Amino acid sequence: MLLSAIVCGQNSGLGSSNKKAIKYYKQAETFMRQQKYAEAESSLTKALEKDADFKEAMLLIGDAYREQRKLVEAIHIYERLISADSLFYTAVYYFLGDLYLDNEQYDDAITAYKKYFALGAKKPEQALLAGFGYERAKFAKEATENPLDTKVYRLSSRINTSNDEYINYISEDGSSMIFTRKDQEKTGFAGNSFREYFIESKKEDDRWQQAHKINIPYIEGNTGGMTLSFDGKQMYFTACNWPDSKGGCDIYTSSLVSGKWGKPQPLRGNVNSTSWDSQASISADGENLYFSSKRAGGMGGSDIWKSIKLDNGRWSRPINMGDSINSPGDEMSPYIHPDGKTLYYSSNGSIGMGGFDIFISRKDISGIWSKGTNIGYPVNTKYDEINIFPALRGDKAWLSSNREDSSLFDIFTFDMPGEISPEEIIILKGKVIDSESKKPLSAKIEITGLDNGKIFSTSRSDAADGNFISVLFPLRQYAFNISSEGYLFYSGNFIFEEKSESRKDEKVFPLKRIKSGISANLNNVYFDTDKWELKKESFSELDKLYKLLINTPDIQIIIQGHTDNSGTGEHNLELSQKRAKSVMDYLISHGISAKRLSSEGLGSGSPIADNSTEQGRALNRRTVIIVK
Repeated sequence: MLLSAIVCGQNSGLGSSNKKAIKYYKQAETFMRQQKYAEAESSLTKALEKDADFKEAMLLIGDAYREQRKLVEAIHIYERLISADSLFYTAVYYFLGDLYLDNEQYDDAITAYKKYFALGAKKPEQALLAGFGYERAKFAKEATENPLDTKVYRLSSRINTSNDEYINYISEDGSSMIFTRKDQEKTGFAGNSFREYFIESKKEDDRWQQAHKINIPYIEGNTGGMTLSFDGKQMYFTACNWPDSKGGCDIYTSSLVSGKWGKPQPLRGNVNSTSWDSQASISADGENLYFSSKRAGGMGGSDIWKSIKLDNGRWSRPINMGDSINSPGDEMSPYIHPDGKTLYYSSNGSIGMGGFDIFISRKDISGIWSKGTNIGYPVNTKYDEINIFPALRGDKAWLSSNREDSSLFDIFTFDMPGEISPEEIIILKGKVIDSESKKPLSAKIEITGLDNGKIFSTSRSDAADGNFISVLFPLRQYAFNISSEGYLFYSGNFIFEEKSESRKDEKVFPLKRIKSGISANLNNVYFDTDKWELKKESFSELDKLYKLLINTPDIQIIIQGHTDNSGTGEHNLELSQKRAKSVMDYLISHGISAKRLSSEGLGSGSPIADNSTEQGRALNRRTVIIVK
């Protein structure tokens, strides 16, 4: 807070001749220096009772009001001072601009800031702050006059309490919420006056149930800034002053194995530093980590940084997200949506409604992040909105804000308008089992783009229940493979030709244990019509077959080619033989011994579907491997 009248009074004669008024004024100066603002207000009230035109007293009591957050009283006394003498102390217009802004009188704020600048020379720091306030007032006026088409609601007392609550995670189906609670107790850890821990609530009959603490083994002391991986199997959280930490606060991770969280470990690599590192968010593919840090090399207080997972499992040296996102102020609480290209974060250094606001940045096709945009009112307010968690489908979001109590953070929710929603995604949920025993399997799920052959995402099914979850995009084509040691890999594909407002695939995927006589379709081996040269879209699948043969050197396979019934039987037989041989030749060219391979074509003689439909004919055009 910038104070004024003490200096003004010390450096010039006072504008009152009333001795009692001056006496009370001098008392108030002493109280102000001691930060006893209520006492100063009392003395100045008495001074103004003795001399209603005592301008220095008006100025100083305005400071006392501001320090006590008495906005209306401060506004009235400064307006009274300007009415008495509009040029007595020109910084009053700056003070009034801030007060009007805080009181949501945006037109008045804009007018006051303009008057302040029109009156000439300014102190550089004060002028900088006034300029920031002026831009904020213009933005807030525009935002409130053109609000988002949504309403923000506070969650019930089952979630929010007389302590602080911060949203961390909402499950894919919206049935589970995890958040951090900050208890204001003197029984906190490590001498703190508070304690932080994780809370979970389940939704039943469309209502959140009473929340309970999550008991995570090995965690001691305060924890916060938590997020889960897309499949819910990897936890990232912030821990401060742990024995193995590098700095005050570091990022740790824990894995969920067979329903139990493992011992937390600090992230391997270069994410943690001797500075404050916190509030991680992991991309859906697990390859990119976004977090907030106060390390050297940033642009202000705390910045948003990004680290990439290396082939050895360690994290790369972090990259600052640059001035399209970071400002001279603080950027915190990044959240990367599973679409991989929509980043939400909070900032108090960019123009907004006030305090911390939520911003959004989108990554374009060339990998460049757009300039962060304030997501607008009523999601953002003059209070602090410090983190956000959008639903995976982008239709709702949850928010941490102190809007209903400026000293207390609660969790709110709202429906997300399209202009601030992430890109549409398709959620793929499945379960991997042994084809014979039907028991769940831990397996690697790999999704590859058919257009470029690049791996789009990798994940693992849980050993305890076989479940996995992956994210896909509409209007794309993917190869889909599941592999587990000792089993033939599963081959499938997903071709999405139309957008869907809400699409979710759930399927059980049985894997066949490798033994003589079992077979599997290679559903991502492609040929042009009536051709036998392999299309490039086939290479990623054949590379997986190559790895299977390398990892199981004791097996031999037969490669079969099949066609539909279009064309003559003789032609189809020849075509299927040539296609099967093309697959065999590819494997031989990559180093697989010809002694382990054989090929044959069966033409259209072994259909697995009705050839009277295009869908059936497509199923009959296939490449099959059989273990000899």
